[in-house]
Amino acid sequence: MAIKHLVESDGALTGSIEANLRRVVQTVTSLGVNIKVVDSAVKEVEASNKILVDNMQQVCDVMEVMTGRISKAEFTTKEMLSKYEESAYKLIVQSNPRVFNRRKYPRMPLANSCEIMVMGTDKSYSGRMVNISANGFAFACRDNLFENSKGKDVIVDVKNFDVLKGKALEGCIIRSSNNDGEYIVGCCMPEDSDAIKAYVSKNYSE
Repeated sequence: MAIKHLVESDGALTGSIEANLRRVVQTVTSLGVNIKVVDSAVKEVEASNKILVDNMQQVCDVMEVMTGRISKAEFTTKEMLSKYEESAYKLIVQSNPRVFNRRKYPRMPLANSCEIMVMGTDKSYSGRMVNISANGFAFACRDNLFENSKGKDVIVDVKNFDVLKGKALEGCIIRSSNNDGEYIVGCCMPEDSDAIKAYVSKNYSE
């Protein structure tokens, strides 16, 4: 009787263990499936994030190019406006009023560095040339002295410009326009320069 009871108990225990093992196997299997699902979802999120980063980089690149072109267009517009003002007609009232065109000669773009000195002072300012003609020139400088400088006489030493043979340009400031902190200053020379006229005629045409 005791042996029969022991066998029955052992069988019941074995069945319980087998049931528990089946549940463990089912749990592990289910967990494995869930892990695969989570891993797949994580990979999809990573892929989406990479695409998003790539798209944002492309947007940034496009915005950088657009900003550069807008800035260049703005500078060009301001320089054209400055040239337009410079070429406007000047009314000189004498016994009979006469109208003269200040743009007597074509102006050739020039980018040489230069040193500017206002006559009557001993301080010089670093700048760059913008253009030059037989009777005038323009330079750019960031010093705010040139914000309200119309009517002042200046001496400009243009670097690496052999046409002048070491001589400095002299001129009277007739305009000054502010281009985001850089002043574009136009000057009229006291007399025409045949050397500059020949140089511009040879190397530039409007």
